[in-house]
Amino acid sequence: MTTAVFVEPEGLASIIGSFLDDVVVLFAATDDSDLDAGVLHVLGALGTDALEQDRCAATLAWTAGQDGSPGTDDDVPADWQDPRFSLGPTDMELAVAGYQARLQDLFPAVR
Repeated sequence: MTTAVFVEPEGLASIIGSFLDDVVVLFAATDDSDLDAGVLHVLGALGTDALEQDRCAATLAWTAGQDGSPGTDDDVPADWQDPRFSLGPTDMELAVAGYQARLQDLFPAVR
């Protein structure tokens, strides 16, 4: 997340971001995506520098909706405009400086 931009909490965003320099987040489109229609369903994962999923971390079902199950009626697809996408708000749990942290109301995007 070395290129991530944190805007809140004001005044602390850059400090929070500095703890996440070594965090790698992977994104994968699921089969129910319809890119021609601008609909992208995304699973995510924490990864390694070698771009492999950390098998000890949970898969992030970002567009799965409240029930956490992809492919159901409450899914909230990401916005796809080739080659960019954005999704959210979503939450993400990760280890920061030896502590478990929950990032809330994230709007992940590839721009």
